[in-house]
Amino acid sequence: MKAQKSTSHALDLSSVSWRKRKRSKLYHSKPTRTEAVGSLFSEDTPVQKGKRTTTATAKPPKRVDDKRQPEKEESKQQMTLHRRLQAELDDEDIERDMRLLRIKFPNMHGLQATVVGTCVKNVSAPMFTAVPEGAKFVQPLNVGDHWITATNVLSDNDNEVQIFDSMFRNINESIVVECTNLLRRHESRDTITFSCRHFAQQTTGTRICGHYAVAAMIALCHGVDVSAHAYDENVLVNELENNVQRGVCEVIDSVPMSAEPEIQRREVWKKWCICHRETGVGSMVMCDGCKNWFHIRCVERRSPKITPFGRWTCPGCTLRKRK
Repeated sequence: MKAQKSTSHALDLSSVSWRKRKRSKLYHSKPTRTEAVGSLFSEDTPVQKGKRTTTATAKPPKRVDDKRQPEKEESKQQMTLHRRLQAELDDEDIERDMRLLRIKFPNMHGLQATVVGTCVKNVSAPMFTAVPEGAKFVQPLNVGDHWITATNVLSDNDNEVQIFDSMFRNINESIVVECTNLLRRHESRDTITFSCRHFAQQTTGTRICGHYAVAAMIALCHGVDVSAHAYDENVLVNELENNVQRGVCEVIDSVPMSAEPEIQRREVWKKWCICHRETGVGSMVMCDGCKNWFHIRCVERRSPKITPFGRWTCPGCTLRKRK
């Protein structure tokens, strides 16, 4: 125990004696420390108060790898194209193209504001202006947040409608209801024959169904059948933008495919009223305003003044008159 104490005491003495050793003047006073730091710099670059400068040379510029430059440019182009293919058209964009077509083809029916065809089952019905009997029409439709084009210009039968859809291959209820509303003056048949055309399919993940619908609409107004044709999507977007900028409606370039023009043909009953059902489910009454047919039991609560031989207007026409 004593030996350990003496050893510990010796260590303490040595540490004390070490702390008492005289330090170098370089670390002793502030003036000498400042002088030492200043000696690190050259005479041409004196130390300024509040600003520290160094004599280190500027870093050389990074070397550009010429081999990777084309890859970067290609990547930028792909990103730009991807952004453009995600830019979908809204109803105002579609209306802008239809305005040009109405000027150039005044005798073509349809080409009506797409919002007029928007309706909710058991609440409302489409309010398109009826296509006269024996007339041809071209009309873009928005069904389930998706754009398609419907027409009857490719058939001698006015009740046969061709559908150009860039994504789906089926005829849903919304298409039937809106086409029935367009063809309500064609009373020779209670059915519509739908021909689903073999139309170019948009790339998965893109939002350019509106571009395809407009391209089909323009071609059909010019009398060009784009069934079994494919589009270069970059060219499609560019040419549609150029058309708008120049105020023209020229047909978009497409390439024919080795496929049948028609995928399927289906005959369905016309769907009327706010319930979007056929005529054989109850007594019906025709609106003297829009000439659309409604089931009495569907509208009698909203329009109780229904008489067999008097004038009657549907809820939609009544609302429009109030406005």
